[in-house]
Amino acid sequence: MIKLIFDICNFSQTIIYIILLITAFKASKNSKASNWVKYFYWYPLVGLIIGCIATLMYIYPNVKFFAFKLNIVSILFHFVFLAAIFYNQNKNKLMKAVCVLSVFILFYFVYIDIRFKIQRSFGFANIMLFFFSAVYLIDEIKKTTNILLLQTPIFYIVIGLFLGSGIASIGGFAIEYFRSVKAPIDELKIAYIFGGFGYIIFDIFFIKAMFCSMKYEK
Repeated sequence: MIKLIFDICNFSQTIIYIILLITAFKASKNSKASNWVKYFYWYPLVGLIIGCIATLMYIYPNVKFFAFKLNIVSILFHFVFLAAIFYNQNKNKLMKAVCVLSVFILFYFVYIDIRFKIQRSFGFANIMLFFFSAVYLIDEIKKTTNILLLQTPIFYIVIGLFLGSGIASIGGFAIEYFRSVKAPIDELKIAYIFGGFGYIIFDIFFIKAMFCSMKYEK
């Protein structure tokens, strides 16, 4: 039963990613869309390409480590992509500096992950995205005059990251714990399912952001 739920979760992520790619590509055609919206289709496109290659590699035991490397590189690309959005949206110089610094720190974690075959970059990326989105939401809430917030694509990007990265972080901690105590494989899969649900939330809110762009940025 757990394996079935695990497979359904992975399949759902792929389908939602494809929907995100289609909606992001359509939103990019809007000449009045925000600059980051025009290029957002690269986010799901690169993810799908790397995901397909990694899946094929996992079929062949001799090249599984290359699939692991691809997944790590995917984290780096997607984090840099999202951090750039926060950098451009944020007027606070300190937060801009934190965005830049976090990218360099992630490069270090990616190097460590690939060299020692561990997964520290996942946790760091999710924690930082949760932090960025929380700071952005607090700043926006303080702006009581901003009544059009629900009509901006960036709002749904941030909400998706806030909820999704929070859930994915908890799932990541659970995975590390179950590995450390050598828990049964089913318990480990439950943690993966929980973490994967966070990424599904990412993409659902990202899709909403693309529809929002097509509706209001005209």
